[in-house]
Parts: sequence; C-alpha cells; structure tokens
Amino acid sequence: MASEATKSQLLEKVSLLEGRLEDVNRKNVGGELYENMVLEKDKCIEKLQAEVKASQEKLNAH
Repeated sequence: MASEATKSQLLEKVSLLEGRLEDVNRKNVGGELYENMVLEKDKCIEKLQAEVKASQEKLNAH
C-alpha cells in the first residue's frame, strides 16, 4: 500500500538524519554547526510530517 511505502521512506529519512546527528556528536563539532544540524533536522521532520498528513488525506479521500 502507499502508506507502507511512505512509512518506509520516512523511516529511511529519519535514520539518515539520526546518522548525521551521530556523526556531528562524534566529531564534537562546535555548537553553532550542531545547532544548525538540529534546526535542519527539525525542518526535515516538519516536511515529512506534512507529507504523511497529505498521504493520509489522499488515502482517506478514496
């Protein structure tokens, strides 16, 4: 189903973001770069949440 594919894609993206965050933590990068990474992660999460909501609305419409 489309929702399973969407869930899979979202899990992959979240996993990628978590990996990037771990890399930043491991490198012990300066605070500013870390803050930017967190903000970028939050933006991606908001975008993914919007995509999920749109997909759910499409499924419910049919």
